[in-house]
Amino acid sequence: MKLLFENWRKFINEDESTRETFAQEFCDLGGFESGYWGGMPTSRKDYQDAIKVARPLKKLYNKHADRAFLNSLITVHWTERMGLVKILSKGSSKDELSCAAYLPGTVTTSTWGDYGVVVKGYISLLANDMNDLVSGAGQGYAKVDPQRTKSSGANKGVGMVQRCSDYADEILVFDKDDWKPRVYKGTTRNEAFVDNWKITAIISPEISHPFLKRIVHGKMNRPDVKIISPEQVGELK
Repeated sequence: MKLLFENWRKFINEDESTRETFAQEFCDLGGFESGYWGGMPTSRKDYQDAIKVARPLKKLYNKHADRAFLNSLITVHWTERMGLVKILSKGSSKDELSCAAYLPGTVTTSTWGDYGVVVKGYISLLANDMNDLVSGAGQGYAKVDPQRTKSSGANKGVGMVQRCSDYADEILVFDKDDWKPRVYKGTTRNEAFVDNWKITAIISPEISHPFLKRIVHGKMNRPDVKIISPEQVGELK
């Protein structure tokens, strides 16, 4: 029992140490000591500012994040019908995509949209509460620098950065111990930025499966992509 307690205390201390180290390194990089609130990006300058303030945050996050845990998560971009059409017809895997993140087997439907695009990729940032990022629309970032978007893709930024010392709390998710996603009225409201993504499944309530299969399995030549109904989302692993 004593050994079990000591191991548990060690894990807790390691988790706190990761967040505290991140917070200190963010302060050392010039992280905002008083926080930053640019608001929801709407103008060209807003998007440019959001990209700029997010760079040091992402840099340190990628240094400390537990990749094995992040790779185990299910990430879903919820959208409406036209959003699904745009992703299937014009979406670029090089553009970071905002997604809700779930533990395997815990995916639920969302009020953010009736259609879900399940993707697998590189999580460059994950927050327990989307309100701690305030990222804005993906197309806004694509328009800020068309040349970069064309060659390297559009990177998402943030309109909200906490005081650097506050990141010692469970704001960002570095590993499973930090996993405390905000859920409001049954909808998961965390946010993950997913880069270099690949569609693995599509959740569709209305468009017939045969129609989507003709587009995805036929025209897009992606027979590996599952087409599932909202009732099947809990089966996603």
